[in-house]
Amino acid sequence: MTSALLIEEAEFSNHDISVADEEKKFISFAYVDSFAYMVLLKYKLKVAEIYVEEAGGSNRDVIITITRAVGTITRAVGTITEAVGTITGAVGTITRAVGTIKEAVGTITRAVGTVTEAVGTITTSRITNDTSTELVNGSTGEI
Repeated sequence: MTSALLIEEAEFSNHDISVADEEKKFISFAYVDSFAYMVLLKYKLKVAEIYVEEAGGSNRDVIITITRAVGTITRAVGTITEAVGTITGAVGTITRAVGTIKEAVGTITRAVGTVTEAVGTITTSRITNDTSTELVNGSTGEI
C-alpha cells in the first residue's frame, strides 16, 4: 500500500500542542473528539517533528514532498533541486554538480576542472600541461 504525506505549512508551537492536548481531555463526544481536535491542532502547530513509523500498514512505500531535508537520504526517486554533500549513486539528470564526481555514466555536457580518465568521444578539448602518452585522432580528441 502506498501512502502520501504532504507537509506544506506548520503553524503551532510545542506549548500550543500541550495546551491542545489538555483541552482534548475535556471533549467528550467521539466525533468532536477526533475532528475538532485535529482542527485545533491544524491552526496551532508551528514546530512539529514527524516520524513515519507506519503508513497504511507499511513504512516502505511512503511518498513525501520534502521542501528541505538536512541529514541522510538513502534513496531518492524524483527531482532533487539542490544537493549539498555526498551523493553515492545518482541515476538520471544532474543539471549542476560542484565537487568530486567519482564515476559518471552517460553524457557530460560541460566539465570544468580535472578529468582523470575519459573513455569515449571528447568533442572539444582545451588541454594544458598534457601528460598523456597517447592521443589518437587528435582533431576530435577521441581516444
